[in-house]
Amino acid sequence: MNKNTRAGKKEAVSTYEITEDSKAFYERYQFPGDVSVNHDGVIFYKSITRAIDEYTDHDRGCSTLKVMDAGCGTGNTTIALARLFPQLEIVGVDQSNGSLKQAGVHAQREGITNVKFMQHNLLRSFENQMQYDIVLCLGVLHHTADMKNVLLNLKEVMSAHGLLYLWIYGRYGRIKHSMNVRALHMLRDAVKSQDEIALAKDFVSKVNGGNALDDLLVSKYNEVEKARFINNSVWIADQFFNPYEMPLDWKELDEIISGAGFNVHMNLGRWRKSEEIIKSPLVLNAFRQLGHKEQDVVLDLILKPEHYFVVLRPTKK
Repeated sequence: MNKNTRAGKKEAVSTYEITEDSKAFYERYQFPGDVSVNHDGVIFYKSITRAIDEYTDHDRGCSTLKVMDAGCGTGNTTIALARLFPQLEIVGVDQSNGSLKQAGVHAQREGITNVKFMQHNLLRSFENQMQYDIVLCLGVLHHTADMKNVLLNLKEVMSAHGLLYLWIYGRYGRIKHSMNVRALHMLRDAVKSQDEIALAKDFVSKVNGGNALDDLLVSKYNEVEKARFINNSVWIADQFFNPYEMPLDWKELDEIISGAGFNVHMNLGRWRKSEEIIKSPLVLNAFRQLGHKEQDVVLDLILKPEHYFVVLRPTKK
């Protein structure tokens, strides 16, 4: 079986294999490459600005706020934060040497001095138990072999009042994409000598009216913006040939979050209020008979989000 067929499937593959395959993939494709700030990026920067302001206003005894970007890749977010908030001490963590080298060159080129980078496998405990006030785990958890273990390790290096920004793929919103990935892998395996990136770009742009890209992108983009995605080989590789991807539904994610000792402090996703979604008084009355957790599951099944974006707090140390 080709390694890539494991994406989105729960198979008996060892944690070691998944981790090594993921590391090798990101050594080859340093992610995120040239990706512009999207809607979630704007939401993130607004939210973290408020969080930094609150820390400053309440004077929690932290002379300098410490931030970890767990799974920083080539350091796009890490360096952007360091540039915007020079008062922060930021550490970018990743297991890919190639990505970290790019991040270091980028930071040096921009003269950023309040950031450093460290190679580390998030499935392992941190030897340096420095306490971080804010931890980022953006687009990373769904590529790890043990999500709960990763969150437990991050919790160990968080201050008691810390925040964890978590962005992760949703199962139902990526169903069509997973079907496209499966089809593309079958085509790629049929022509083993074919350039897989070139094949993927043609598949995305010239098959079924380009619906593969619409199935993947949540927001509507114009043709120029779509072309930029298609021409980004690193992004294409990450979306279509990543060796391991495990999206979750909300119930699964909530169980992992609570099992790791966190609670959801804030939901930055695009979920709308139930009254905006359910117009039938009969259905809305039935919905309101459910507990809060069950209501969240029903909304998840109705809305089918492509991803979740939440802010977590440790429930206990």
